[in-house]
Parts: sequence; C-alpha cells; structure tokens
Amino acid sequence: MSHPVNEAGFVTLNGAQQWVTLRGDDTANPVLLVLSGPGVAFSALAELFAPWERRFTLAHWDQPGAGRTADRHGEDDPLSLERLIADGLALALQLRGRLPAAPLIPLGISGGSIIGLSMLARRPDLFAAYAGQGQIFHWPRQQAASYGLTLDRLRAAGDAAAVAELLALGPPPWPDVAADAVWSRHAGTLTAAELAVLTRLPPPPAGQDPRVRAMTAFARLRADIAGFDADDLGRRFERPLLFLQGEADLYTPTTALETWLADLSAPRQRLAILPGGGHSAVFLTDAMGAGLATLLADL
Repeated sequence: MSHPVNEAGFVTLNGAQQWVTLRGDDTANPVLLVLSGPGVAFSALAELFAPWERRFTLAHWDQPGAGRTADRHGEDDPLSLERLIADGLALALQLRGRLPAAPLIPLGISGGSIIGLSMLARRPDLFAAYAGQGQIFHWPRQQAASYGLTLDRLRAAGDAAAVAELLALGPPPWPDVAADAVWSRHAGTLTAAELAVLTRLPPPPAGQDPRVRAMTAFARLRADIAGFDADDLGRRFERPLLFLQGEADLYTPTTALETWLADLSAPRQRLAILPGGGHSAVFLTDAMGAGLATLLADL
C-alpha cells in the first residue's frame, strides 16, 4: 500500500523560516532534494515535475532569495554559498527525520549544483547518491570553454551581430554582472525543446519576474561562485554520482565537465546526455526522468 505525501509550508532552517514543498506518490520512494540555481524557486512549477513523483518524493526548497522565502530575506540578511550549503544540510537532516527509511538524493541544477556537491562532500552519511544537471565545478575554466564554443556556434549559425557582441565583450574573466549577462544571453539560449515547455507554463504573477530574482541573487553570490573550485572538496566521493547534461549546453559545456570527471573517484559514476536540451534541460522532464531512473536503478 502506497503512502502519498503532498505538503507545503515554512520550516525553520538555522533559525530562518523557509518554504518547502514535499510531493510524491509513496513516502517509501527515494527523496529528491531539488536544489535550483540562485533566486529560482521550482516549487511554483511543481506540476511540471509531477511525472517524477511516481518514482521519487520531491522536495522543492525555496532558498533564501527565491520564491516564498525571498520576501523574508533582504539585503540586511547576507546571502552566501556557505549559508545556502548550511541551510541545505539543515533541510536534509529534517527530511531524513521526516522520511527516515527513504534514500535521499540531492539534485543540483546549475548554481544549485555547487550547493548539492558541497553538501555531499561534507555529509555523505546523509545521502544515498548525488545528481547534478549543468554542474558547476570551476567557473573560470567553464566560462573560458563556454566563450569559445559559443562563438563557434554563433559563427556556424551566421549570427554576425551576436558574434560581434561577444568579440566586443572579450574572453573572461569579466568585471561585473552586466558583462556576465551579455555572455549568458548567448550561451544560455533556450533550445527549441526547452522553449516549447516553458511557453506552456503560466506567466509569473505581476511584479515577480523570476529572471529578475535570479539575477539579483546571482549578483549577491557572484564572487562566491567565481571562487568555487570543486577540487577543494577532494577528488574522491563516497556516494554514486550522476551528471546530466543537455546535448547543446554551452553555458556549462560537456567537454569541460568530461575533463574534470576524468580524475574523479566514486563508487559509481555516470554521465547522461539529454537530447534536445541546453543548460535548461531540467525542463525536459521525460529525458531528465529517464536519466534519474538510471540512478535509481543503481541504488
């Protein structure tokens, strides 16, 4: 007999009230802790990920600076990667207490992949495995690879205006968020498949543009993200690792990830390429679900 769960509300993480949505068809299934990028809250898109709920219990966390938690954290409440990692571990402990028999897997997406991988390195005892989509491991090296590949793609497409804009920007490192935004606009362009999904979603409420919140949170975390080096976590992990990459991801290129993975050690390690996906391949829930099912089969 299955035991479904559908809960949402504020929980206390390191003294701060933060919004968490918990959904799934059976509380015996593995728990997927969804760690989105800065300022992004997938709790508002829970229905998009409903197909995963047959295999996983999904924990959508509105991090400080995102979603329902954003309104309770202003500029007087510092945002840092260290704080997000600590809050993520506090949530992981609560999830283990709430569903003690279910394996717990962090799913780190883009900027959230720094949080998830760091959580795994610090407390492997809490987790059964780790999954990362658009994994960030060393931002300067990944940006450098992205810049060259993005130029190649734009030249092949004959987009002279975009090529000129990137050439004027010059290769990284870049001085500020405004420069990052120019690069991101080209490297993070949605694929046709991703765009088809997003156009079916309801528009955000007035005054709550998720892109604005994401850029605001990124600006506050930019120095932390630029300074992150996954090698500082060690090259050996105690749990299985799964990395999911959109085949057209120019933002965190697969070629750079493969180089980093070559010397990584883990009980099991997989790299799944998602057809039709770019850096926002998480929205291709069928392809992502198939990749996550691979991880589930290994547990």
